[in-house]
Amino acid sequence: MAETLADKYEDMNEKHEQLMAKCQHVLLDVYSKTNADPSQEKYLRNKLETYETQVEKLDHQLAEIRNIEQQAKNMNGRVTQSG
Repeated sequence: MAETLADKYEDMNEKHEQLMAKCQHVLLDVYSKTNADPSQEKYLRNKLETYETQVEKLDHQLAEIRNIEQQAKNMNGRVTQSG
């Protein structure tokens, strides 16, 4: 009886080690697929920052254009009122 229990324990221990090795392999595989390459991530972050800067500049230019348009409308309104 004790010998049978010892054999079962050894079998369970081996299966446990195999299962742990498989789990570790799966976790490493999942981790490697979900994490981007740090150099690629840095490149994409820089690209995003560049786009954000461009959008800010364009937004500022658009605000300037709208301001100029408003000034032109105001000037046209004054000219038609005095003329």
